[in-house]
Amino acid sequence: MSEKKLQWQALGRLGVVCLFALLYAWGGMEHKEIRRFIAPTLLVVAMFYYSGWDWRVFLQLPFMFASLSLGYGGDVFWIKIFRRGLFGLANGISSSGFNIVYKRWGLVIFTVLLITGTSVFLGVWNPMPSARIEELCIGFIIGFMALMSVKKRS
Repeated sequence: MSEKKLQWQALGRLGVVCLFALLYAWGGMEHKEIRRFIAPTLLVVAMFYYSGWDWRVFLQLPFMFASLSLGYGGDVFWIKIFRRGLFGLANGISSSGFNIVYKRWGLVIFTVLLITGTSVFLGVWNPMPSARIEELCIGFIIGFMALMSVKKRS
């Protein structure tokens, strides 16, 4: 495949990641089913396409449904950290399903740590200008790591 075609493919993936992040954040405001079911379905269908039609990407879909349905709020600081950490850990693992199947452990560990850290840091301390941007960033990282790590099996 030519370098130009690969670059356009990467841009297409990035567009899907942005749409996933938008749906993730939108589902944080209203209509929770958008975050819990529509966004991960879109992401996994794109993973299916970019993996060269590898059906195993669908194995992670129920896990993404579950992890994106977890609550992460709290009134006490340590409870917030714990719940955000659990949310990040679950999403890091569920978005690594394809990499787990193919035993790409370095990428799995990196993804889990990145998503967990992002969830805790942005969710608990929220250095962003608003909760909308914070949720968009968390959704972007979840989608980015899942979709950008998919490759065609030869």
